[in-house]
Amino acid sequence: MSRPPLSRQRVIEAAARVADTSGLAGVSMRTVGREVGVEAMSLYHHVAGKEALLDGLADWVFEQVALPVAGAPWRTEMEARAHSARRVLAAHPWGLGLLESRRSPGPATLGHHDAVLGCLRSAGFTVALAAHAFSVLDAYTYGFVLTEVNLPFEPGESTEDFVSSVSRRCRCTTTWPARRPCSTASPTGCSSRSRYRPPAGPGGPRWKPGRAPHAGCCRPTRGA
Repeated sequence: MSRPPLSRQRVIEAAARVADTSGLAGVSMRTVGREVGVEAMSLYHHVAGKEALLDGLADWVFEQVALPVAGAPWRTEMEARAHSARRVLAAHPWGLGLLESRRSPGPATLGHHDAVLGCLRSAGFTVALAAHAFSVLDAYTYGFVLTEVNLPFEPGESTEDFVSSVSRRCRCTTTWPARRPCSTASPTGCSSRSRYRPPAGPGGPRWKPGRAPHAGCCRPTRGA
């Protein structure tokens, strides 16, 4: 069976597969050449070198993210784009540190930025406000994915499973400790009338009417 001809697109897709397996540190002309079954020197007919390869990877990530549509409701379009970016970056977390670090943006990168700004501008945003909104949305989305991909999941564990397991471990099985009231009045005004009342509901701990407790003498007591 003949091998498909080598092309720039095929080289970039191979680099993405290498990055998925080994991270950006594992991407080199040699490893990408091995991925497509050719010598590293063959790649130079399609990319100028590793820096051009990384530029192509950043552009490849932007190609995967859904583009907003100018003239459509901007909130809906920005939400859809954020969800799309989250899915793409969660699948290819090496893209997080790559997207905003390249100095030679490709056509997909430029087209993506143009679509986002165009959608916001068509909704009445000024140039400055559209740029600010774009920055805020990306900061939130990228930050969320960065946290999400670094959570200590077990193999095959979903986000919902992880949250459930943490919730089970964090359930409190004891009540708030009681407080020993002061036996005598203190210089700050603490008196025996200030007694701790355990929480009766979701509102949390409350103090009975009286002056505020004195931190130096109203200490927690266990078993009281």
